[in-house]
Amino acid sequence: VNKKDKAGRTPLHSAVRSASDSALQLLLDDIRFDVNLRDRNGRTPLHVAVTEARDEVAVKMLLADPRVKVNLKDNKGWAPLHFATCEGLDNLVELLLGVKDIDVNLRDHESKSPLLIAAI
Repeated sequence: VNKKDKAGRTPLHSAVRSASDSALQLLLDDIRFDVNLRDRNGRTPLHVAVTEARDEVAVKMLLADPRVKVNLKDNKGWAPLHFATCEGLDNLVELLLGVKDIDVNLRDHESKSPLLIAAI
């Protein structure tokens, strides 16, 4: 169920990348899937929804799943909030800030917080 391809992507990563909301929901409904598995770059499906797809619907669907860990960092130390602030994706920043467990002070490997990145 959690099989990865050569890039380390799971079916959840692929569903997000393809913008297939129905496939994403089908996979999220299956509790056997680890929704926080990382690809080769350390990115979870939530990272991919923010960085590659920039898909508000996919982000909402993932954030609605209590298993999704919003503060996981990729190999560079960036959480999804770092990417959303860096790219000026205000709608996604707002969604992420609405999560009660979000850590707005999370630092990357260079000690930069999402707020500092947004200001640069």
